Amino acid sequence: MAGRDIYIIADGMGDHNAGEVAAAEAIKFFEDFFTEDLVDRLRREPHAIRDMMQLSFAQVSKRVYGKSQTDASLLGMGCTLVVALLNGSTLHACHAGDARCYVTSASIIEQIGRDHSYVWDLVRLDKLTPEEARTHYMKNIVTQVIGQRSPIESEYETRELRPGERILMCSDGLWDMLPDEEIQAVMSGESLLEPPAAS
Repeated sequence: MAGRDIYIIADGMGDHNAGEVAAAEAIKFFEDFFTEDLVDRLRREPHAIRDMMQLSFAQVSKRVYGKSQTDASLLGMGCTLVVALLNGSTLHACHAGDARCYVTSASIIEQIGRDHSYVWDLVRLDKLTPEEARTHYMKNIVTQVIGQRSPIESEYETRELRPGERILMCSDGLWDMLPDEEIQAVMSGESLLEPPAAS
């Protein structure tokens, strides 16, 4: 949806291919929900973006849950989700689960919002440090997911982007493998990764 300046990462969860079904359903929903007409209206009325993004998360979660009830092979399916809308230099981001949106530059890497997960709840309560959370044995337990039975509690954030800053959206497939400092280095073209040995 680059033509509408809306970007989506959906990371499926569930047995067999159910997670893929949930992620595909979520992406299709947003393609239909955020029409060009709606996006044009939101650009003129940016105060409405938060409500519209959180409404879309509530609706897509209900849709995915409803679909999971129609087929035994899809029971329990869901996905983590992060959606970003760019309005000029303003970033509007909304997420559920541990899919992330970062803002990076040569000097900073900033996670927009915080993971909806068991370990990050402990970080908020000062029972774990962020460093301890990265290696905790329960780090993959998410507390919000698109497709859950209960109403979703998505998190919305907005931020003005400064010259030179870039946006990175990813699932835990990336951030769980690399520390934030390495992600920043890669994004700024100064990767600390070792080059492959010559053969």
